[in-house]
Amino acid sequence: MDGIFISYRRDDSAGYAGRVYDRLAAHFGTDRVFMDVEGIEPGVDFVAAIEAAVSSCQVLIVVIGDEWTTATDSAGRRRLDDPNDFIRLETGTALQRDIRVVPVLVGGAVMPLADELPDDLKPLTRRQAIEISHKQWEASTGELIRTLERILPGESVPAPGSRAAAAPSAASAGAPSEGSTPTGSASSGAAAAAGRATRGTGMRWGIAIAVVLAALVGAGVWFMGGTRGLPPPDDNSRPPAEAVAPVPPVPTIVADKPAPEPAPGPDRVAPSMTAPIVAQAPSSESAPQPKSAPETKAEPTPEAAPEPKPEAAPEPKPEPKPEPKPEPKPAPEPARIEAPPVAVVPPPSISEFEAEIGSVSVRLCYVVRDADSVTLTPRPGKLDRADQDCVSVPLRSATRFTLTARNARTAVSRSLAVAPRSAPAAAPAVSQRPPAADDPGTAAAGAPQVGERWVYRSRGKWPTSPRHSFEISVQSVSNGVVTDALRPVDSGGGSAEVRRSRGGKPEFVQWSDIGTEFSPYFGAYVDLAGSDTLRGFPTPDVGGFWTQWSSEAKVLGRESVSVPAGSFTAYKIEVWSSRGATGGSTSAQIEPVRIHYLMWYAPEVKRYVKMQRRVISANNSENEKDVFELVAHRRP
Repeated sequence: MDGIFISYRRDDSAGYAGRVYDRLAAHFGTDRVFMDVEGIEPGVDFVAAIEAAVSSCQVLIVVIGDEWTTATDSAGRRRLDDPNDFIRLETGTALQRDIRVVPVLVGGAVMPLADELPDDLKPLTRRQAIEISHKQWEASTGELIRTLERILPGESVPAPGSRAAAAPSAASAGAPSEGSTPTGSASSGAAAAAGRATRGTGMRWGIAIAVVLAALVGAGVWFMGGTRGLPPPDDNSRPPAEAVAPVPPVPTIVADKPAPEPAPGPDRVAPSMTAPIVAQAPSSESAPQPKSAPETKAEPTPEAAPEPKPEAAPEPKPEPKPEPKPEPKPAPEPARIEAPPVAVVPPPSISEFEAEIGSVSVRLCYVVRDADSVTLTPRPGKLDRADQDCVSVPLRSATRFTLTARNARTAVSRSLAVAPRSAPAAAPAVSQRPPAADDPGTAAAGAPQVGERWVYRSRGKWPTSPRHSFEISVQSVSNGVVTDALRPVDSGGGSAEVRRSRGGKPEFVQWSDIGTEFSPYFGAYVDLAGSDTLRGFPTPDVGGFWTQWSSEAKVLGRESVSVPAGSFTAYKIEVWSSRGATGGSTSAQIEPVRIHYLMWYAPEVKRYVKMQRRVISANNSENEKDVFELVAHRRP
């Protein structure tokens, strides 16, 4: 089957998906466009039903909104991590069965990265996407239609009211097409338009139209010029009725000197421009009249023209020519008004989006630039101010809030997951104690605060290694869980990544832009001076291929370290992550088997001030070495 299946997530793209369906159904026909898997009866395997529905189509359109990868269920689990998630099943089935998959980005969304997708959806990142925007709806959906026309066989169905749909009715009525003239070329143009719509009868209708038009043109030519070749009437006879029928009878005017034309009146008939005016010579049998004799003229009658008797035959009076009508003067051109230059509208940007969490509510503050409107979902919706403000929202359970800023050009969004304050969590497995002012190794500076920021820069081992400058900002802090947002600094900003980490537990935080961090707030929550070797904490896979890692961390002691932000006395921690080699000798040079971290924690800045990360392959070569250094630390 050559149909189109539209896959979308209702939470972030239902409105866009409905409009895309209407656009495609109007172009390709409703029998070739499908949306939603409906009618799955009780007892039917819904996985098999979805696979059958997707496999029956030739193209799968994946509508990706700004929460396509981050949407969660009622328990707070990410939906894409559920093997039975409808979107994952639909997309995974299409990729597995080599069905053409076209990602469609809506609402300012970007293509997900491979690290954000389960293994069966990772091939989606290699598909070229089409971006659809509300402001350029016709152009962007037109690009999608042109792409589908190259993929699907057959022809599209014209939308109701289009020229192609209207052609059969115009042809059947015998009317020429728009812009045609009553000639053979116009008839052939109408026949061509009708032929495209009727597929068989259009040619015969076109020929009939051409014959009718030719007959009408011939009749008009005969009617307009039929009286020009008739002979002038003689003295005693009237012209044939069929020759003078179009105009009323007029008298023949003959005089010894030009006489003024009689004015039309109730008993006179105005001469017609088409009626011939003939000067008659006097009869040879008539005697010339003296000049002093009064002139006698007979009044015209409908039956015959009067016979005047002039003294001498005057010169034939030329047929009067119509006075040329003055050509209309062209209207003066309106004064040209130079339009002012159109200002380029910059895209909106969200520079701050933070949360202050209470037990029953959360206070959300934002700073936005170049936006016409700002919306906060799932509540309260559209906000009063489009630049900056703080709003309080009731908070009964863990909620992901999304701030969306829009203007005439585009829309950008940023999400923030928060949870209400509750009773303190159970003590962590590592040693913790109250901070003491005389011990620099303790968390004397306290936990990180909402709005606190750190700016880092990074460099790699190789000349081609990327160099980054990025900012980490605290979005929320609750029960030892810190929510961070990472935003590039050297690339002009852009969308921020959001990640969570537990300050008092050893763990890794994975970022798509900078890679993996080890417990960035470990020194702010844990007494590093009294910590022993830590083992048994989970280690993420590398690249989706290298699995079964184990890690351990050990405090090496205190030392002084200098970074662009200054010199610090920091605690140095060493972390090793290891695995057994699974490849052969051909992959030993590239297969990672050990990752070595060195972290320098300075309690006064609550985060590490320096991190070194090395990747070692199975043949014991150092494939990568990245260094991250603190540039600036800003408190709220």
